[in-house]
Amino acid sequence: MPWLSSVGICPLMQFASLRVAGELRLSLRKAWGHHVVLPPCKRVTAITLSAKRLTMLFAPPHPALGTFAALASLRIIGARVDGRELGDVLDSHCPRLKELFLKRVLVRCRDLPRVISIRSDSLERLEMDKDVKSFDASLQVIAPKLKVFSSPRIFSYANIVAPKLTEVCWHGPYDPDRHHLREAGRHLQRLEIASRNWNSQQAAMLMLRFNAVHELQLTVQLRKGNQGYNECLELINRLSKCEVLVVGFVANQHALKPVMVHLFNKCTGVKKIVVRCLAYRKGQCQCKSWECQCDWSKQSYMIDNTALGSLQLVEINENMEAYHRVEFVKLLCEYSATFQKRVTINVMENRHTEYIREKICSIHIPNDKIVINVIRSRQGGKLGWPD
Repeated sequence: MPWLSSVGICPLMQFASLRVAGELRLSLRKAWGHHVVLPPCKRVTAITLSAKRLTMLFAPPHPALGTFAALASLRIIGARVDGRELGDVLDSHCPRLKELFLKRVLVRCRDLPRVISIRSDSLERLEMDKDVKSFDASLQVIAPKLKVFSSPRIFSYANIVAPKLTEVCWHGPYDPDRHHLREAGRHLQRLEIASRNWNSQQAAMLMLRFNAVHELQLTVQLRKGNQGYNECLELINRLSKCEVLVVGFVANQHALKPVMVHLFNKCTGVKKIVVRCLAYRKGQCQCKSWECQCDWSKQSYMIDNTALGSLQLVEINENMEAYHRVEFVKLLCEYSATFQKRVTINVMENRHTEYIREKICSIHIPNDKIVINVIRSRQGGKLGWPD
């Protein structure tokens, strides 16, 4: 292959390894062959390597090239990587690495079982997107300084040793017998659980792993039928103690109001609520009313007088139909007598501002415990009540 040197390193890569200091970005395609060899780059501080459908290899240590001595950030996009080789390189050649991002990466191993092993005494942030393809691979992480961990949904087994962990973003099924967060504390700064495509009971088990989090991000699926509805309530019942709750809903049925009320009753200590989205499964939920005759739910619509005692701010994002944003504001007004502090409600809008203004202006605000703002998310304008 004329574009490779005798040691299998692309001349362009070899030139970069000797001359480049700072950030190195490379985008390679099949024209470069079937694999790409990354030589040590001792002065490079950040590498972004996009190598679609290419196998990424690491050159063996060489006295003239040194190691990745200054490397602090490594991003690998679209490549095939050997999980064990990657771990060995991070452990022995990257003494200052703080961030590792793997996106659309295919994990390959010379020997079965497939394992992606990450060992680093300096790593602080590890992110793998949901498109990392590892089939039946397991994940092993030993990183005493790791603070942020974002996992895809595919690892059949995970053993993560990270005593300083503060942020977790979990995108896949959680089984406490197969997924271990060892030595991590019981308190987190941020926990994000994407539960749209897996069992709500698993999300509840992950929340039970931690006593409290500052910010909890959660997606709740409102499934059809008695069992699905009860699973939704069970998930809400097990909410981690938090100060900021960011919640999204995916609805297959209509019982929205009792679910929202049930959520409010579990918000003791919550200072800020962000309603991120409310989406309906296309063709599965014809009626979109919050209260309708087809709702079979018998849940109480009462809110405990102390449940929202800490609430100060509510944000309703634009990723909801305008009708639902208005209904959510009405719901908050309905129960505003239970507020112990003045609550600001920010309604984000970028398309139907006039409709939102008209409908909110028509809402009877029962007391002075609520301030409502309609905020144009793109233009930055704001309309507020009361004066």
